[in-house]
Amino acid sequence: MTIEQQDYEHLSRILDSYVLRNEERRRRFVYSELVQIARLRNTSLDTVTRETANAVGEQTDNPDIKEFIRRRMIPVRKTLIGLLREMAAAQGRTTERAC
Repeated sequence: MTIEQQDYEHLSRILDSYVLRNEERRRRFVYSELVQIARLRNTSLDTVTRETANAVGEQTDNPDIKEFIRRRMIPVRKTLIGLLREMAAAQGRTTERAC
């Protein structure tokens, strides 16, 4: 399987994570998929998380997307935003310690 195919598989799993009703389970699952994507792309986890959150957000806001799909993307988007906040908070703590 090519890197692009693997990347697509991980992104598809993230989008399908809406089926996980438990928010903590969804957060851990999405985080593990993002880590794998970051490794495939050889880029930072923060970058991959931002790009994924932006893409999901665009689709959530897209009026041409069917309503039932849009509703399923909302919890995934919230999970991604929560992960970004956690990363920003962790980065802030790291910066404080360095000063």
